[in-house]
Amino acid sequence: AREYGVKVIALTSVAYSSALKGEHPSGKRLFEVADVVLDNCGTVGDAVLDIEGVDAKVGPTSGIAAAAIMWTLEMEIIERLTRRGMKPSVWLSNHMPGAGEFNRRAQEECDRRGY
Repeated sequence: AREYGVKVIALTSVAYSSALKGEHPSGKRLFEVADVVLDNCGTVGDAVLDIEGVDAKVGPTSGIAAAAIMWTLEMEIIERLTRRGMKPSVWLSNHMPGAGEFNRRAQEECDRRGY
């Protein structure tokens, strides 16, 4: 990515990754090479719930944290673009009245502008 001038943003569990050996030939892990690291604070092993009769823990916290982080990041980006006078494309829930037409126009604008 750096060869192309692209920043790498990692969404990962630093604690979990730190407990593992890097599989890349360099031995480095994603959080060690990223320009920005968003730590989801996941536990080693990720899942947290023991259920009797199940051989492994279930309930990965990383998925819950990742969803919260990504939606929060999206809202921040929308706010910053708007402050710069750039109206970002947003989509309505398909369950909202008029969403089909609204979302069709949003997609057209996104295709035209790229955001």
